[in-house]
Parts: sequence; C-alpha cells; structure tokens
Amino acid sequence: MNVSAKKNWFWPFVVGILCALLMELWPLPGWLAVARPEWMALVLIFWVMFLPYHVGVVSCWLVGLLLDIFKGDYLGLNAMKYAIVAYLCLTLYQRMRMFNLLQQSMMVFLMLGLTKLMSYWWQERVGSVSDVLWFLLPSLVSAVMWPSMYYMLRRMNRRWHV
Repeated sequence: MNVSAKKNWFWPFVVGILCALLMELWPLPGWLAVARPEWMALVLIFWVMFLPYHVGVVSCWLVGLLLDIFKGDYLGLNAMKYAIVAYLCLTLYQRMRMFNLLQQSMMVFLMLGLTKLMSYWWQERVGSVSDVLWFLLPSLVSAVMWPSMYYMLRRMNRRWHV
C-alpha cells in the first residue's frame, strides 16, 4: 500500500459516520421507529471489516460515545455495543470477507442481535425496559439492509480510491 492510499481512508470514514449519524437521528413515526436499522453499526462493521488496521475497538467506542451524546442514551451504552461489534468484526473480518452477502447478513444479524440483547439486559438492570417484545427487529432490519449498505459504501470506497 503506497503512502497516498494510507491517507485516503480518513475522509470516506468521516463522511460515512456523519451520514449514519444523520440517519440515526432522523425522526421517524412511532410505528416505524421500532424497526429503525442500526445505520451506525452497519457503517462501523463495513469499515472494521475492510480497514481493520485503521478502524478498531477504540474508534468504534468513540463513535458510540458520540452517538450516546447526540441521542441522549445512557452514556456508554452505544459505546459498549459498538466496541463489542468492533471486537467481533476484528476477530472475524478475514472470514467475513470470504462470505457471500447472505452469509454476511447472517453474521450482521448475530452480532447486532447479541448487542441488542446486552443493551436490553442493561436497560432491565437500570429499570427502563420498554414493554416492546420486538427489540430484535432492528437487528433483523439491519441484516436485510446490509447488502445495499455494503454496495453503497464499497462504491464510495472505489470512487475515493480507498
């Protein structure tokens, strides 16, 4: 990898994070907000999978902390979720690159489902659990959205020569 290619990853990463942040904060009607995909997690999974030496656990934790601040969630909840997703992606990124998009979608569902279960457990501990039994629905919708997100981010990477 030449020197200019090493520097080309930062701005596409920032643009992807900012777009995902806008999608996370975009207001939706109540019936649709229950199934909101985890845009930030999808972007982070992509970047960890394709740039594991630049985007890792610490950068995902910082992005999660930023999202906690903007969304007003418990401080550290999204940071913990994204750090766990980054760790899982870092341990599996070589395998995930070899998988087809259907298998990658299944892995995305498993990773995000695990983090949803952990955040549900945490919210139960602090006493703010909602009565919605569909808490895994965003993980399923995110897994369905993964192929389109993958192609969109991959196209952006090719355009910016990452």
